[in-house]
Amino acid sequence: MRKLLTILLLFFCLYGQAQFVGAGAINQQSSRVVTITGCPEATAAIANLATLPPQATQDNLTDLVCGCVDDGNWSLIRYIILAAMDTQANSLSDLINGTDAMFIGTTPPTFTAYVKWTGSSAINGGAIDTNWNPATVGVGDNDASYSVYVNGIGGGGTSNHDYVGGRNAYKLILQDNQSTTDIKWRVHSTAAGALDTYTAAGMAVDTYYTIERSGATSQDLLIDGSSVHATTRSFFGVPSVDIYGLAINNNGSISDEAQSPSSAAAFVFGTSGIDHIKMNTRIETWITAQAP
Repeated sequence: MRKLLTILLLFFCLYGQAQFVGAGAINQQSSRVVTITGCPEATAAIANLATLPPQATQDNLTDLVCGCVDDGNWSLIRYIILAAMDTQANSLSDLINGTDAMFIGTTPPTFTAYVKWTGSSAINGGAIDTNWNPATVGVGDNDASYSVYVNGIGGGGTSNHDYVGGRNAYKLILQDNQSTTDIKWRVHSTAAGALDTYTAAGMAVDTYYTIERSGATSQDLLIDGSSVHATTRSFFGVPSVDIYGLAINNNGSISDEAQSPSSAAAFVFGTSGIDHIKMNTRIETWITAQAP
């Protein structure tokens, strides 16, 4: 009888340990248990959300994060927020650091569940403050990339549509110039002087744009992960302000934002070593899976 009880006790101890190992982490903000079996990085990412999302979203996010781990990209990402979430709060939760972005301005952007953020309807009226300052979070002076998935273009005109921006003494900008249909950008350069220009038919919907600095004199524009216009531009400094989405942080003020609002579905910031072709595929798969 004693031998039988010992065997049963051992069984329940081992079973309980197995259950605990599969349980995952505690959501830091909601204090709920996150149950994920894909990879520990996915467990941590879901724990960084404001609230625990529906199971389908957890599963899709696990596929995204673990896929990025398999691609070798996850460790190179320093910041990522995704619009295709169940709530605005979750869409503004940084999956890497657990910090929250926010809508700001007199006419702030809007959120469409499971789809996108849409910029302000007023010139310089609002932005997404990512609450992420590249000068203090460890991106390299000459080793950084800033990506946005664009899923809506404003109504044209002569104004600029800015998607990523931070500027004080130094400049970081990705801009769709409506008057010339050029794409313009700078990465960690001096605030003086004109932006670099890629002559195109303007930005396109459902497209992943990246501006990247990979050397002391090297910067690049990538579309869907592929280089389209590398330029020679010397490094001067990293902007020491929060990066804004769908506008530019001009030393604390919202600027250069179009009145005809554009939309975005993801912001991904990190090193220049990210495989952006694979990252684009992962983001597009995520967006498709989350579509209502």
